[in-house]
Amino acid sequence: MNRAVSFPAIKFSPHIIDLVSSEFFYIDPLPISDLGGPVKVGDFLIWPEIEGNEAFFTLNVPRLQDFTMTVQQEAYNNTVRMSGSSVVFVVSIYAQEDLAAIEHYRESWSSALKNAGYEAKEWKFVDIIPVEEANRDLAIYIPQWIFSPLHLRNLQATVNLPQDHLKSEPKVILNNNLGTVIFMIELSEIGTQIWKEALEQHRGDKIPATCEIKASYYTQSKGQVVPIEQNLSTTVGNLGKNLGAESVRVVNSQLSGEAKIIVSGHQSIENVVVELHPKNGQPVSQNFGQEGGQLSAIITANDLREVEIDWNAKVSFRSAGWPIVRDSGKLSFATNDSTVIVKPDVWIIEYTIITILLDNNGNVIANSASSDLANRIQCELSYSAPFLEGVDALHSTFETSSQSMTKIGFPKPPGQPDGSLKLSVFAKRQQKNNLITRMLHPDETLVIARIDPNAQISIITNKDPVNEFSWEAEMLGLLAEFK
Repeated sequence: MNRAVSFPAIKFSPHIIDLVSSEFFYIDPLPISDLGGPVKVGDFLIWPEIEGNEAFFTLNVPRLQDFTMTVQQEAYNNTVRMSGSSVVFVVSIYAQEDLAAIEHYRESWSSALKNAGYEAKEWKFVDIIPVEEANRDLAIYIPQWIFSPLHLRNLQATVNLPQDHLKSEPKVILNNNLGTVIFMIELSEIGTQIWKEALEQHRGDKIPATCEIKASYYTQSKGQVVPIEQNLSTTVGNLGKNLGAESVRVVNSQLSGEAKIIVSGHQSIENVVVELHPKNGQPVSQNFGQEGGQLSAIITANDLREVEIDWNAKVSFRSAGWPIVRDSGKLSFATNDSTVIVKPDVWIIEYTIITILLDNNGNVIANSASSDLANRIQCELSYSAPFLEGVDALHSTFETSSQSMTKIGFPKPPGQPDGSLKLSVFAKRQQKNNLITRMLHPDETLVIARIDPNAQISIITNKDPVNEFSWEAEMLGLLAEFK
């Protein structure tokens, strides 16, 4: 029996914007807003801009995306007993509602913000109504919030359960890009019995395990970039309260075993094709999108210890010029190595760039105050590598502002040499223009571009010596903490 699961699409995962001048890689602008709140409304927390009309939302409690429990059963002293089990479940900290569903929340969210003392600052057109007495139409404008997901910067997670319920230490796979956590647990005989009985009795809320999850975000406070930390810890019982016997399957561990490929998603992916090739058996394959998923196959043999399963994965990225990446290996029941995890994000090198404008007093200009035409910043990037397909280099330009962060990813296939990245920053300040260019090393992944009032530009990276008490050091430390 084979099973392929595509993890549900994350409708409100971090924004990936394809600029007209950026055909070759994904670029992720991260504006930093000065936020108030949060205001709790149902399953959500709402973080309103203090001086704007955008409000950001996060889940108050994470949601279960997928759950499977495979129980190993064996003959013992003329009886049948459960020798253990494998549990894999996926948790998301992002809501999966589409835009129409979010609109249904508008009234209650806006009302909750108003009751908490927050009002949208910008007026938005909502309707035109006829006014017969005046023989004309009247346009209606009201202050209206724009609701968007709060962009995740870092995710931490562990799972805790009684030690005698475990056969080995749990594995946790974090995906900051999609806001998901994959938990992989090998349960002991007693742990298997407790979890299986709870699920078969539709009492998933009785499962004795806790998921400790912490999400981190960026915001502004009094002109300074600061982190927001949100505790999303919950019990497995709370996540699985609606689960039942359909989540459990039983295999004979002496004759049958489960081989599995888990694909961790990423927004740069076009698709991932994975295959399992059991020797003397039928191969199985599955095509996954950027959300990832898992493919499993039940392998039956007289002696599983002699069974090896070849696996391979082919990763295609969305952007032109990115090479197709292939990976492969073997799974073995003899070494208890029957699951492989494919993580395309390990084949991507990411750079984070933050731009800072200083005023005449040397103070950092807030993001909202730097959108005028007299203070402009443009960045151009050129990435070259011998493994690029059909192009000599990848080029892109983007415009940014003070205290804005941009995260940029480039391909880094396994076994290939490092690429070369050139960063050019153009600044216009008070009728003065300037341009500076710098080659970035592969380990210079955190970059600050500082622009003085006279348009002088300084580029500082995480590998440059800086005064440990300077704001540059503080900012680089903050970026490193949430990378």
